[in-house]
Amino acid sequence: MALRLRSVTKENHVGEYWKIVNVNMNVVNRSSRIKIALYENRISRKSGGNPLDYRQYTWEDLENPFTFDTINVEGMDPIEIAYNKIKSFPEWEGAEDS
Repeated sequence: MALRLRSVTKENHVGEYWKIVNVNMNVVNRSSRIKIALYENRISRKSGGNPLDYRQYTWEDLENPFTFDTINVEGMDPIEIAYNKIKSFPEWEGAEDS
């Protein structure tokens, strides 16, 4: 799973493939942090290319998408939950599942 959204970095590199590379959940403290990396495209990611950019999100308390209820659901996928949370932000409008 990944997101497809054309983005231009501060260095004017263009990429369109966003992949979550790290998810940290602390259910007891009700906080989580994810890191998502931008690659030129899917082929670049699959062939071991270096990320062009990163974004990091931290959620606490009520904003945290990972709760006892969500992580105890059979078949729950924390990566899918993280992608769905990211897609809810205005800067990700138009992002497509890839």
